[in-house]
Amino acid sequence: GRLDGERAFDGRDVQVHAATLEPRAVSDTVLVAGLEIVAKTGLGDRAVRIIDVGTGTGCLLVTLLAELPLATGLGIDLAPRALVAAQANAERHGVAERADFAISDAVEEVWGRFDILVS
Repeated sequence: GRLDGERAFDGRDVQVHAATLEPRAVSDTVLVAGLEIVAKTGLGDRAVRIIDVGTGTGCLLVTLLAELPLATGLGIDLAPRALVAAQANAERHGVAERADFAISDAVEEVWGRFDILVS
């Protein structure tokens, strides 16, 4: 099995373990695309709401929140241990007060308005 520990993502270390996937190159592509959309649409100038489906380590949500100081977000995942890691990563990078995490396997179970969806 994979070793628990830390991995780097976009210059930030994130906690990983058996219940999470490791951040991959495709995750960086999603992050860059999300930030480009925000820049082109002017969303960064207001309090956008982000949902991260299958949040795992929370690396996408945590990094987006760190880059977008007005944003708030919700990370959903089926694995409770993944949400523990995501919450720890949010705390570690100073965005925990703007991040919520919940057990869910589909966005149909989530209520509210979101401006950005990442996965």
